[in-house]
Amino acid sequence: MTLSPIKLLFRVGVASFVTFAALAQNQPVATLSSGENMLDPFPVVGTRLAAPDDVAKPHVVVLDETFIERSGATDLAQLINLLPQTYGGSASEFGTVPNGAPSYGTATSLFNFTTGSAVPLRQTGVSSVGLSGLGAGGTLVLVDGRRLPLATQEDTASSTGAGFYDLSSIPLGMVERVEVLANGASAVHGSDAVGGVINVILRRHYTGSELTSGIRGTFDGGAFERHATLSTGMTRDRLSLFFSATARSQNALKAAQRTFSANQDLTARGGRDHRLVVGSPAVLSASVGGFDGITDSDGTPARYVLVPTNQNGDGLTPHDFTGAGGFTGAGLRYYDSAATKDLIGSSEQLGLRGSATFTVNPHLQAFAQLSWSDHSSETTNEPPAISGGGFGGAQSLIPATLSRNPFGQDVFFTGVVVEAPPRTQTVGVQLTTLTTGLRGIADDRWQWDVAATYSREHFDSRTLELDEDAFVTALADGSYNAFGDPLTHGPLNTHLNEVLMKTSRIVGVSQVAGLDASLRGPVFPLPAGDILFAAGAETARAQRERASTDPVIGQPAEIASTRTSSAAFAEIYLPWVSEDNALPFIRHLSARIAARHERTDAFSETSPSLGLHWQPGPDITVFAHYAEGFRAPALTELEDIVSSSTLTISDPQKGGTRYAVTRLRGGNTHVSAETSQTYQFGLTLNPRTVSGLQLHFHTDEVYYRNKLNVLPEQVLVNHESRFPDRIIRDASGRITTIDATTINFGEIYTRNLDLGLSYDFTSDRLGRITLQADAVRQLDYRIADRPDRPGDETPDGSDTVSPPSWRGLARLLWNRGSWDITVLASYLADYESNGSGPFLDQSTTTPSITTVDLRIGYTFRQGLWHGRARDARLQLGIGNVADRQPPFANTPYGYNQSLHSPLGRTYDVTLRLPF
Repeated sequence: MTLSPIKLLFRVGVASFVTFAALAQNQPVATLSSGENMLDPFPVVGTRLAAPDDVAKPHVVVLDETFIERSGATDLAQLINLLPQTYGGSASEFGTVPNGAPSYGTATSLFNFTTGSAVPLRQTGVSSVGLSGLGAGGTLVLVDGRRLPLATQEDTASSTGAGFYDLSSIPLGMVERVEVLANGASAVHGSDAVGGVINVILRRHYTGSELTSGIRGTFDGGAFERHATLSTGMTRDRLSLFFSATARSQNALKAAQRTFSANQDLTARGGRDHRLVVGSPAVLSASVGGFDGITDSDGTPARYVLVPTNQNGDGLTPHDFTGAGGFTGAGLRYYDSAATKDLIGSSEQLGLRGSATFTVNPHLQAFAQLSWSDHSSETTNEPPAISGGGFGGAQSLIPATLSRNPFGQDVFFTGVVVEAPPRTQTVGVQLTTLTTGLRGIADDRWQWDVAATYSREHFDSRTLELDEDAFVTALADGSYNAFGDPLTHGPLNTHLNEVLMKTSRIVGVSQVAGLDASLRGPVFPLPAGDILFAAGAETARAQRERASTDPVIGQPAEIASTRTSSAAFAEIYLPWVSEDNALPFIRHLSARIAARHERTDAFSETSPSLGLHWQPGPDITVFAHYAEGFRAPALTELEDIVSSSTLTISDPQKGGTRYAVTRLRGGNTHVSAETSQTYQFGLTLNPRTVSGLQLHFHTDEVYYRNKLNVLPEQVLVNHESRFPDRIIRDASGRITTIDATTINFGEIYTRNLDLGLSYDFTSDRLGRITLQADAVRQLDYRIADRPDRPGDETPDGSDTVSPPSWRGLARLLWNRGSWDITVLASYLADYESNGSGPFLDQSTTTPSITTVDLRIGYTFRQGLWHGRARDARLQLGIGNVADRQPPFANTPYGYNQSLHSPLGRTYDVTLRLPF
């Protein structure tokens, strides 16, 4: 077997450990001064050890307060998804990322019937992030270095109901910085750290008070935002206190407010007609045969008739109706729902944050942090539609005996109930987190940390829908006027609004309580520096409760589940060579080795990682990293009940004979954890000839295996030799049952190139100029999710199922005196096909898009008025300066909601006021 250069490098590095460890000599171990700040559990995400210099740090993208303030972002998911390392294509199945868009959960391979259908709202009001194209389920989110509970509701676009971390419950106004590690890190952070880790650091160290408020609007209207954050902090002797309150609201943006989505008939743009294929006034169909005395355009007895327009339904005769033929009543009338359909729903968010630190003595601190947030959203869809009779239709029968029925025969109603309220989904998420503990210094060199944490998410989703039973009753008793034109002669039926609508509700709680303890410090010295060591343990208990008034197939109406996990971990930093004992072409050489054993109920995994850093000279650093990761099945993936039904299959062992069998679908408590292997190799250049310049690049190669999956029954039968326990045959050899419950099968292989540039220049004349640019080139992305698809390649990111071939973000910051300017440029490559469109039409080319933001700030150094509010700052910004519209995609919205923004050109104003 031929090893790749990356794998060979790791083996050589491990083998060399013994040789360099022999260089250890008796040197004094460094001590910590009593006044040194006691560190948090993670000095930087991806490690528990703070290296003595920057050479050996993991490659972490840090979004600090300056970037957050100047980015124009108003919520956390929006901020993180600016990074090219993220991807959230909703059609990617294994890589799905909830994004709050009305289309989320519908533009997928399992639910793509968007043409001519009333598409339900599946999952709004929540958002997440996915790193490395591996989805939200493979991305771990931490807050202050500790886990959040998984969202109460599963990822509805995932066939297995995968879990995710909801970012909408973390107000951006409470965030100090965000650390992003796009690399496997289960050896340090545990389960779910497959694609990477997001560590959100909340504000807690601040002296003084300040109020930050702002607005953001769009030049084309809609989605107006307001936000404000009040922060205050104080230090008195040994006690430090901090408090923050934040609020944000956003208005809805209707499809009718944008030219690219105002007309749902996209045939003129090369797409499909996405209007509802039923309309108003109604289309009526004869329950048996045709309509007596009414013919269609061919002269044959009409099967359908069109209710006449511009009348109230009284005194009609059969001759007032127009006959129509066809197999169904669909397409005889259309309805464009752009006026009621939201591109962005309205939302409100409140957040409170408090922290306290008490220094008992120079070697001991007690700390406590409490956060609470409430995020609510409302998303409006089209009015309810009814397709009467026929396949999949409601039995919306209008009896012959009704006085308004002029036909003397039973007829079915097909149409849009325009007088009913539009279908609306309201989602509320409350998150409470509490952390309290002790941290200290032992023996002047060992730092330790002990903490207890509790986090609780309360979720409440309410979806307003038509009560079909009530509507059928209203048709049958004549209380609903089906023969008038409510658009021109309404209102006709508004008195029935409350009767005809029902609310489907999902309510639940997801919470986790845990204890953790860690210890870190120098063990003994080497000529290159101290060997650093960290170790610790964690235990946590997760609970989930959920109740639904209208559960989907396979889900129980009520369920409660728990999970207990425990882990032990260790990490060591080995400095083999430094400037003190440098060798030719070896100025620095070090290694990080970490391992973590985690047991989660029936799942047990040990995850190692190894990182090597070599600096042949002061200008260049070469690094390599290997990590194994895992993702334990979320409780949402295990709890579905097993249901049975009948379907017809073709049996290869019976010569292709087709016959009916029993199939089993649902959760499977016997599945194992998903696993991953990540190989990373790269280098960083700091040329001495250009002060302040740094160039960075690395390649990532990820093997994500043992994926949780749901395989089609016929695929299981066709590959029975690979799944013998899934096919049950009787004594005659006929299949009786197919077990199609969740299974571990499938893998993703991804390889990408990450490029970075940073340049910092300062002069008295020009001021300070900082240029940062990051880009990700997707080199390979393959999904092997079925045995009949050994490896579906998406070269060059040519499909929205895979990450794009290129994605980039550049930012230019200029400061001189009191003035500052920020330019932000974002690029997303094109696609040869678009998997977010209807299942019949996935060949629409989606072009690339580049957007540029510009913001200008001024800091009032001497105050706003008579020296008051010193260092107040005013910022004015224009987002998407060129007003670039989202590229066309063949969806009911006219664009791909999982990848692009409908806002267009925006303006924003922010004022930070210290007092």
